[in-house]
Parts: sequence; structure tokens; C-alpha cells
Amino acid sequence: MSVTTVRDSEIKRTLAATDWPCLSTEIADEHGISQQAAHRRLQQLVEDGEVERRKINQTVLWRLTQ
Repeated sequence: MSVTTVRDSEIKRTLAATDWPCLSTEIADEHGISQQAAHRRLQQLVEDGEVERRKINQTVLWRLTQ
């Protein structure tokens, strides 16, 4: 699946399906895209105000905006 075929709604649905924040690698694995592509898409969702990003040490966690 290419980056352009993964819709924002699909990424948000994946984030909503868990009680815990996700790693970009989890999003990438779920949607068959690279970790870098998942990170770019998640960062765009942060800029759009739909997703929150939190960095703990070297780990970046993502979740839907509450």
C-alpha cells in the first residue's frame, strides 16, 4: 500500500482503536507503509490539530487529540 492510498481517516481509526499512544512503527506496520512515511503523515495530522505528539527520551508517541 503506498502512502497516498492510506487515508488520514484510516490512521486516525488505528489511533482510536487503542487505549495507549502508538509508535509510528505501529502505524507503519498496520498500513504497510514505511516508518518515515507514517511519521510524516502523523506530523501533518499534528499540524492539523487532529493528533498529539509526545516525546519521552528518544521515543515519540502519537494519539488522537482529546
